[in-house]
Amino acid sequence: MARIWRRARRVAEVVSDDGERAAVLNVDTTRPIVLTGSAARIWCLVDGRRTDDQIHAELGSDYGAEPGTALDEEIGREVSRFLAELASRRLIEEGPADEGLAEDAFGETNSPRHPVGPDA
Repeated sequence: MARIWRRARRVAEVVSDDGERAAVLNVDTTRPIVLTGSAARIWCLVDGRRTDDQIHAELGSDYGAEPGTALDEEIGREVSRFLAELASRRLIEEGPADEGLAEDAFGETNSPRHPVGPDA
């Protein structure tokens, strides 16, 4: 059964305009990680709507891998491995995207997902 992945609630991120680099931090830890290339692409595909199979298919398409080929199977294994690694670091979690809710620095939920404050 395919799983839907979303970014964890307590994660901060900065993604380059071209999507080729992403700096990601679980705010409960002290070390950010920098993702590049296909790792950054996978990160951008984790949106709470796509399943792991859909992420695999999109990445395979990016690399021109025909479904069922050795390259496609290798991409599928690597996507699964990488998603598991992101989950173990508490950067992603299973489940659909939240309904536009975000936690602020104090753990309060704000709606919709927009900055809070007088300039918002």
